[in-house]
Amino acid sequence: MKASNGDPRLVVLGDLNTMGMWYPTDRKADERVPAALELEALAAAAKAAGMKLLPKTAPATWSNPTGTMLGDLDHVVASEGLAIAGPVEVKGWQQLEGAARKQFIQETSDHGSLGLAVP
Repeated sequence: MKASNGDPRLVVLGDLNTMGMWYPTDRKADERVPAALELEALAAAAKAAGMKLLPKTAPATWSNPTGTMLGDLDHVVASEGLAIAGPVEVKGWQQLEGAARKQFIQETSDHGSLGLAVP
């Protein structure tokens, strides 16, 4: 608190698995919540806590090995008062194509790296 002059600073980042949730019900066919609504709920919860869901440079942060399924699973949530220079940089397989992309996903990571600058 002293370093931030009494204004707490917090950054949460990582794989939040925002892929759509299944709500448990008594029926076999549970109602699915679309990923977009889950992201809206995450942004609303962040705002209620004095935080914000930061924009990213890539719409997809995860891929299956063949590249046929993409997901926006990784996010950064930061305190409202925290100055962030630009959107969150997503780096990794997103900058590659074809065989190089497939090899990166299989051998390095199926998630992109998240980076941000805090002046």
